[in-house]
Amino acid sequence: MFSDTSIEGVKEPTCMNLLCVQVLDDVQNSTFVDTYLGLPFDLSKAMFIGTANRLADIPSVLLDRMEVRYSTYSAISKRNHVLPLCALLLSARL
Repeated sequence: MFSDTSIEGVKEPTCMNLLCVQVLDDVQNSTFVDTYLGLPFDLSKAMFIGTANRLADIPSVLLDRMEVRYSTYSAISKRNHVLPLCALLLSARL
């Protein structure tokens, strides 16, 4: 179980950074133990999907363990697809 309070390459360690490093590490993720439930989980075949606003904000030690794919919405895409979808979803909630 990962118990270190700091990780090389992480400027400001947080619980989320530490957890991500552990579950994305091939050596540790097959023997991950959830401290809240106290149960072991084999995460070696799990797929994790994450999002970030800025790639620069992701610690390098995490980037080394991830396959990064990114794209941005163009102004045309936002106007033609994203904004109408948001408006539709918001109107359905009112």
